[in-house]
Amino acid sequence: MPEPKEQYVTILGDLAPQPIDWLWPGRLPAGKLTLIDGDPDQGKSLLTLDLAARLTAGRTWPDDSPVGRPRSVVLVGNEDNLADTVLPRLLAAGADPHRVHHFRVKNPASGRIRSPIFPDD
Repeated sequence: MPEPKEQYVTILGDLAPQPIDWLWPGRLPAGKLTLIDGDPDQGKSLLTLDLAARLTAGRTWPDDSPVGRPRSVVLVGNEDNLADTVLPRLLAAGADPHRVHHFRVKNPASGRIRSPIFPDD
């Protein structure tokens, strides 16, 4: 039986507008989900790893705007092998691999490790 839910309504007139904290000004917001979507074989994974490398190393963005201090990143996905594809690409892009984390979920009953399913995981 589904858990009962409580309805919740927010009146936007009761809120105060807040500025967005940007990782890459005007392009990548900090602390928010960013999806990179597109047709297969267009370089989405390579772009993602380049952005992760820039963040972890504190290097500038492609438009030369500053990244600031090095930051950690979390990769979610299972398209490419970590050891033979993801790590070599990150290293080639100049990433600090100690700041790159890969998120997966382990089923305690079966011991099976899988990609997360949102919002459950």
